[in-house]
Amino acid sequence: MLGECVAQLDTIYYFDRKQACIVKEIDTNQVKYSFPGEQLRYVVSKQHIQKIKFASGREDVLVDHSIFNQIRGIDDYEKVKITLLQQDVRGLFKIGEESIKISAAPPKELKLKEKNITRLKRIAAMQGGCMVHAMNEQAEMGDYSNPYQSASTPITRTKGLIYTHKLLDLNEFRRILSKKRKFMTLEESSLLPGSKKFEKELMVKEFILHEVKLQDNVITISGRLGDRPNETFKVVAFGEYYFCLYYERGNTHYYIKVPI
Repeated sequence: MLGECVAQLDTIYYFDRKQACIVKEIDTNQVKYSFPGEQLRYVVSKQHIQKIKFASGREDVLVDHSIFNQIRGIDDYEKVKITLLQQDVRGLFKIGEESIKISAAPPKELKLKEKNITRLKRIAAMQGGCMVHAMNEQAEMGDYSNPYQSASTPITRTKGLIYTHKLLDLNEFRRILSKKRKFMTLEESSLLPGSKKFEKELMVKEFILHEVKLQDNVITISGRLGDRPNETFKVVAFGEYYFCLYYERGNTHYYIKVPI
C-alpha cells in the first residue's frame, strides 16, 4: 500500500537525496510543493534541484551534469570552463576561490587576458574544479612603490569562484585510507605567483595524517609534510591506490600526489 502511494507522487531529486511529494508550481527560480493530506506549501530554490520526476513518468531535468567535464588531475586544466554568468553555476558546489590582478580596466568592465584565463583554469584544476565564475572585485589604486606604474592608475582584481558538479565522498575516502596514517609522497606540482605553467618534480617526503574532516563541501586533512609543522590540505581527488592534496604556501599553489 505504501509503495502504491509513493508511486503516485512526484519525486524531487536533490544533489544528495530525493524526496517524494506533490509538486504544485514551478516558476523561474523556485519549486513549490506539498505533502499528501497537507495544505501547507513548501518552497525550494531550483539551484538545489537536479531533476523532478513526475508521477506521470515525465522528467524535468533542471541541471544536466553531463555538460560538465570531469577533471581527473591538473593536466585536465584545459577542460575547465570560465563563465561570467552566475546562472551558469546554478546547482554546482563551490569548493574554492582565487583572486588575481588583471589590468587597469574600468571597474564595471571585466576583460580577461589569455594568461589570466590559463592561470584560473590551472588553479581550478589543482582544486578539482570544473567551472570558474569570474567576477570583478573593487578597483584599488596603483602601487606607489612601482616606478613603472602610476599611483593614480586603478588596478582591477578578478575573483574566480571555483565550482565542481560532484563532491568527493568523505566516507569512501575514510574507507580507502583504513587506519593508515603514514605515507610517502610521490610527486609535487607547483604554480608560482604570476606564472601560467606548472613546475613538476618528483618529491619523496613523509606525510603524516592527523585528522580528516568535511569543511565547506571539501574534504580536508590536517597533517605534517616532511619536517614542516602541521598544516591543512584539501583532498581534491582519490582512488583505491592514491590521493591528491592541494594547499597554498605564500602565493604559491601546490598539488601533491600520495600513493596509499
